[in-house]
Formats: sequence, structure tokens, C-alpha cells
Amino acid sequence: MRTYYVFGIKTEIHNLYTDKEEALYNILKRIKVVKKPNLEYGLSIYNQICNTFNFETLQTYFAKRYDANPCYKYKILDRKNKELSFLELAYPCLFLKTSSCLPYAFDILYLYNRDIFICDFENDDYFWLDKLHNYKKSLCVGCK
Repeated sequence: MRTYYVFGIKTEIHNLYTDKEEALYNILKRIKVVKKPNLEYGLSIYNQICNTFNFETLQTYFAKRYDANPCYKYKILDRKNKELSFLELAYPCLFLKTSSCLPYAFDILYLYNRDIFICDFENDDYFWLDKLHNYKKSLCVGCK
């Protein structure tokens, strides 16, 4: 299972870092491991680059479509691709634990927001969701 951290990035930061994914990843990685004495500084940097998610919108959508528990955790099952994902809603970022490298949940999140940056801190993997979507779309051109 892979664990992805899903960040909503401000549009102007997305435009600035669109081809500088590694630099943005390193900033978010440093924020993730910030210790209590520097928490205020880390929060300040987070607020400069990230948007919080609209909890109410996401909660309403996922509660209607997928199994939910009171802790804002949703089970997303994609039977077609034999894939199981668990999405946990949180204000600073979303946590997605999945059996797939490219889960169906990414397609859902793409419809919600184009300015999303995905990080897998355990595997040092990171990418813009819109670039992934465009890549997957280009693979399907000419498919029947």
C-alpha cells in the first residue's frame, strides 16, 4: 500500500512551481517534519503555499458515494481495476492510502481541484495532479 499526501496548492504557487516539482516537494517535506519550537514558522510557510480543502464539499460528496465512518475516512473500491483506497479528509491535506500507484481517487480529486500536488514521502515520489491527468489522457488518444 502507498500513502499519498494530497495538498491543495494556491494557483499562483502552482504557476510558479509547475516545472519545479522537486523544490516544492522539498518545502512540503520540511513542513511535514517541523518540530514544536518551529511550528509557527512551518504553519506560516504552509499558509503561503497551500489552500485548505473545502471540507464540507468533499465530505458531502464522499459520504454520498462511498462508505464513510464518523472520522472522515472513506473507502473507495474500484472493482474494475481491483483497487482499494482509503481517503482521510483533513484540513491541511488529504491522506490517501491505496493499493495502486495511480488510484481512481486521483480522477475524483482532479474534478474537485486542478491545483493539487501529490507527495509520497516514504518513496520520495511527487507530481502535479493535472500533469498526471494530462499524461493519462494522452495514453487514451486513439484507444477504442
